[in-house]
Amino acid sequence: LDMAIMKKPLSEYFINSSHNTYLIGDQYTSHSRVEMYSNALYRGCRCLELDIWDGGKSNDGKPIPVVWHGHTMTSKILFKDIIRTIKVFLNFHPDSFPIVLSFENHCTVPYQKEMARQLVDILGDSLYIPTENSLLGTLPSPAQLRGRVVIKGRRPTRLNDHHSAPPAAEKGSNTSASSAVNAALESEDILEDEAFHNSGVTALSMTGTEDYDDSEEEEDEDEEEGDDAYSEIDALGTSASVDGADPPLPGVVMELKSTPVHEKQTQPKKRTRQRAARKEKTNQHHRVAPELARLTTLHGTKFKSWHESNRAPAFHMHSFSESKVRNKLRRGYNKQDWIIYNQTHMSRTYPAGARVDSSNYNPLLGWSSGCQMVALNFQTEDACLRLNDGRFRENGNCGYVLKPSSLMILSGTQRQQATRIEETDDDDGRDEEQEDEGTHISEPPLSKESGDSDDIPDVHAPMLEENSSALESGDVLNTQGSSLGNSEDDDTLAGTKIVDDNRAEKEDVVEVEDDDEHGIEVPVNGLLSSHPATRLSVQVLSGSCLPKPKGQRNGDCIDPYVKLSVFDVTEEGKENLTEYSTSVVRLNGFSPIWGQEKHIFMIENAAVSMLQLTVFDKNTSKVTSKADEFIASCSIPISCLRKGIRSVKLYDATNTRSGAFDFASLLLDIGIRQCTAEI
Repeated sequence: LDMAIMKKPLSEYFINSSHNTYLIGDQYTSHSRVEMYSNALYRGCRCLELDIWDGGKSNDGKPIPVVWHGHTMTSKILFKDIIRTIKVFLNFHPDSFPIVLSFENHCTVPYQKEMARQLVDILGDSLYIPTENSLLGTLPSPAQLRGRVVIKGRRPTRLNDHHSAPPAAEKGSNTSASSAVNAALESEDILEDEAFHNSGVTALSMTGTEDYDDSEEEEDEDEEEGDDAYSEIDALGTSASVDGADPPLPGVVMELKSTPVHEKQTQPKKRTRQRAARKEKTNQHHRVAPELARLTTLHGTKFKSWHESNRAPAFHMHSFSESKVRNKLRRGYNKQDWIIYNQTHMSRTYPAGARVDSSNYNPLLGWSSGCQMVALNFQTEDACLRLNDGRFRENGNCGYVLKPSSLMILSGTQRQQATRIEETDDDDGRDEEQEDEGTHISEPPLSKESGDSDDIPDVHAPMLEENSSALESGDVLNTQGSSLGNSEDDDTLAGTKIVDDNRAEKEDVVEVEDDDEHGIEVPVNGLLSSHPATRLSVQVLSGSCLPKPKGQRNGDCIDPYVKLSVFDVTEEGKENLTEYSTSVVRLNGFSPIWGQEKHIFMIENAAVSMLQLTVFDKNTSKVTSKADEFIASCSIPISCLRKGIRSVKLYDATNTRSGAFDFASLLLDIGIRQCTAEI
């Protein structure tokens, strides 16, 4: 952990984030558990999500806010139990960098007031309460907020029209969080805003109207497949009982059985009526309790145009669904403007609603555009979550990683390109409405694979200065960073030509020279791309102390092999996944030896791309046809790789090294060479 780099504004960091943190399984029928928040925190997550609804009332008539995935059969847990869990974690780890609570608030005013009381009473001085002056200018740094809890929700700009701002509650001062809020609790005034249902809220502000957006995963209702079958189920009423984790209401079960998801496609007329009903509900009024609004630091707003977003205060932020992220990244100018926005403001992305099974999407999509909070389903231990684990292992697993300099500094040409988005802002809504509804992409699309080590994927080779933010360390591959230097690798790229399929070879090219005086020709359209091309060679030499699947003590000897995967994002916002596998070593998990094959990868965006090494136990049985079993893995940012022979630590499915995984490792021979342009 490098404390020297933790003093920049929050917008300059990637933040380890989770989606629907409370769930232990799928999005519609699984249980909610308080311990999922503790698990996420210990895994390094620093942005937790809470979907908060009206629950019942206690014996003395107090409202009881509950957390669950509304309109589904998931169980309910108490809001205060989650806050207590977070407080216990902070008691044992007082120097943790800030924990962001992302509220998806569906509560009425009495429940919001109770939420504010519980936050203040339980968290005490650990709760960061911003003042109006603190919201001016840039966002605070992780170092300034160390040991604090930050609220992301709704903070109307007319908050001070009828109320004075609470005094500052800085850590170490005589003013406690409770006293800072008492003045607000004495007032019964509330702020009215309109059009709150699923897609957000609209509240009066001092300068006009403003669209709120704290209800992220229901923002894109028309894009989410699973939403329609459950749209007729009303939210939990105030008369519902709460007992820790309630079973689903009988009425909900009956409603779900009457409209199963698999029959949705056969009911287009009903689906249209349901959507119309939802839009009609947006005309209803919803109230925002100032007691809760004053505790909020990050204010979620609806996206209209990049021009308006860049003029908003730094504490205003956007949330985008996975499908909207893909759409925006397909537009080159839009991507550059998004990168500029993320240099001073915050963005959060979350999985598409069609991912009912709680599968994850490729986090590189958001990272490549500078999004700070790329929320994943932490209950699903898949390849995408392992990429997230590897990214945040880079900075001591503290939950915050400084963004690469290529996402913080844009050339003059790129800034000129970014300003052109104003000409196409009016088309944004029409383009996004044309997206495929409910598209579910479990894995990123594969790029062209090459079986021969000299074959090169058909991607452009961009050229620019080397990422200067890579951290120097003397550790092995899973270190905080390193520079990418020229390799003494003997492989050459002689005579290779990378050309866009839609362009003639006679177009202007830039010659790229390597150590062997051979070149690559790349069409660049008169402009240099924002990322240097990197050539990576990886040779798996051997393994050591590889355990049995899930760390089992009994069973046959394993037949291990290693799958090498490079996840990349092109300049056009397309996902590339290039994979190779080693040969299988029979009946040897203690010291398997490979070393025969060298695998070559061409990487376009080395600032965010990652190498993932996954060890599997090959199923050699002729009786059963079960899939190969996962043993261990390690994901490493390309910017953290160093050339030479390196030892790589392996981690189990929960991102830990304990028990049978204490000494599991791979020995690799790494070669890295950047393509440099001679102009």
